Amino acid sequence: LLALFSPDCGSAKITAVLGQCGITDGQGDAEETCATESVDKVIDIIHNAGGVAIPAHIDAKKGLLNGIKNTNQEIERWLNKIEAAEFVDLDFLDSVNPELKQACGHLAKLRGSDAHDSTRLGKRFSWVKMSRPSIEGLRLALHDHTFCIE
Repeated sequence: LLALFSPDCGSAKITAVLGQCGITDGQGDAEETCATESVDKVIDIIHNAGGVAIPAHIDAKKGLLNGIKNTNQEIERWLNKIEAAEFVDLDFLDSVNPELKQACGHLAKLRGSDAHDSTRLGKRFSWVKMSRPSIEGLRLALHDHTFCIE
């Protein structure tokens, strides 16, 4: 789960968010790090701290919808709390149950590198149209993704 904050957000707030999420000792190691709180709660923690929560590679390995073809109340609850998700396969929702596809219908479908090393930076990306780059501009662009995200 990617948490985006305003550039003026201090490191103390980020550390507090990580602590509230129950991040394990492997912080920074993609294979060892995890949160002890639920996805639903982590999204709330990020939002309450003024951030934007975006599930990374939602449809791929270690993604929140990896192997999921149908929806349920828990999935719908956290899907309703997010505005966007990073998809490896932008056509992924065409292969799932119609109810899950509908539950994801409001999401901005983003492409991203999910780079854990510098050689993969910029391999995949999304264009975000904003009048002025800011966390609020990003929030608005994700909400109005039909016109603001490519």
